[in-house]
Amino acid sequence: MNAGLGNQPIWANGQRDTSNTFLLNGVDASNLFNGKSTSQVASARIVNNTGIAGAGSTTAEIIQSTASPYLSVGQALPTPAPETVEEFRVNTSMYDAQQGSTSGAHIDMSTASGTNAIHGSAYVHRGTDWLNAAPYFYNQDANIPANEKVPQLHRYTAGGTIGGPISKDKLFGFASYQHTHASDLEIGTSRTAVPFGLTDDRSPAALAAVAFNNWGTSFNSVVAPNPAGSNGPFNIDPVAYALLTAKLPNGQYLFPSANPNFTPTLNFPENVFITQPAYFITDQAVSDLDYLATSKDTLALKYYYQHDPTLAPFGYSSVEGFPQHLDAGSQVASVTNTQSIRPNFSVAEVFGFIREKVYSTIGQLFTPQAVGINAFGSSVFPGMTIVDDLGNSSPANTNFVFNAGRISGRPQLRRAPSPASFRTAGCLLPTLFGVTAGTPLPSAAAFPIRSSTRAMKEPIPA
Repeated sequence: MNAGLGNQPIWANGQRDTSNTFLLNGVDASNLFNGKSTSQVASARIVNNTGIAGAGSTTAEIIQSTASPYLSVGQALPTPAPETVEEFRVNTSMYDAQQGSTSGAHIDMSTASGTNAIHGSAYVHRGTDWLNAAPYFYNQDANIPANEKVPQLHRYTAGGTIGGPISKDKLFGFASYQHTHASDLEIGTSRTAVPFGLTDDRSPAALAAVAFNNWGTSFNSVVAPNPAGSNGPFNIDPVAYALLTAKLPNGQYLFPSANPNFTPTLNFPENVFITQPAYFITDQAVSDLDYLATSKDTLALKYYYQHDPTLAPFGYSSVEGFPQHLDAGSQVASVTNTQSIRPNFSVAEVFGFIREKVYSTIGQLFTPQAVGINAFGSSVFPGMTIVDDLGNSSPANTNFVFNAGRISGRPQLRRAPSPASFRTAGCLLPTLFGVTAGTPLPSAAAFPIRSSTRAMKEPIPA
């Protein structure tokens, strides 16, 4: 699986994984989240409050934590290629005065320097899914076609180093560059569900038939708001109809049609399997100069550059059209003057600069206003998450895939973990998918698709 830079959480001395200190060439590289270093996480236990798609899923799909600045802050941690590291030190006890800021691990790296001998290297690493076994839950899921049991993975790394004297015995230089490109379908997969019988026929009459066949609710083949207090038959809400008929640039519907060959079960309650590669790309460079003024006085100038964006097509959305872009990177520059006063006494002055960045944006297929949603002035549509929509009482739900319970009465809002989003626990399609900033609720019978928040599975009283 694509793990980005591959940085792992570090627990040392029984401390949290945020209680660590990182230094590169003598410059403190600790980040906005203290000493957290993860490029990804593998447990849903710690992602339930970060809005990541699939965190509360029952399909055991891979958690797309590359979508979260907090969960993948390790992508911004300066991480030189192993070929460019000259010294790596880990200290977990008996800290000296310059290492006393945290109680976990203190990790210090120094990049390589030039010498009087010209030296260099070039390398290429290539990895694919050719010998990979199918992930356990992919293998157990009878809905996944045999030719897709092993998710595609393609990763290559190419780089080179060179070092040598610029002025013999006085001035030395070292430079390196590495490029990594990875495409991965395991974290580029959405396993979700849409109403039974939903096809590419999205006419009002066809959608009304889907509602009736699944929940026994009668709809007019008319797209119009429902009068307040109406007890049916109901009209199809314009917002719901706009979302159900919206199309992607490739001409496919935003809401995919149900696969008639899929049989949702308790363990695998999906009837849609969408794949779209996730991408990770990084460029890393090192440039070092070392000057020996005297045998006891040296000056080192070091610079490190890293840029490693990630694209997660389903990081915040169950459907295509809202890919999440995580832009991460760092720059570290240092000037170090080291003077040896006596064999057992030396002085080092370090001047350093560091910049770390990690922020995310979500691609926009359309704005809330384009489909008739008032998002309190916001033009951001954060994506859609489809959950618990099969309908407990649907005659097509032959395996009785449990949902949140049949919900009736006025829909109610529940505050979602994200500070800027609300999610309904009612039966409205327009507000079913976590629309930002609290979408105004249409009438209670806009389109009866069942939903629940991730954190709440109990029925909502009328």
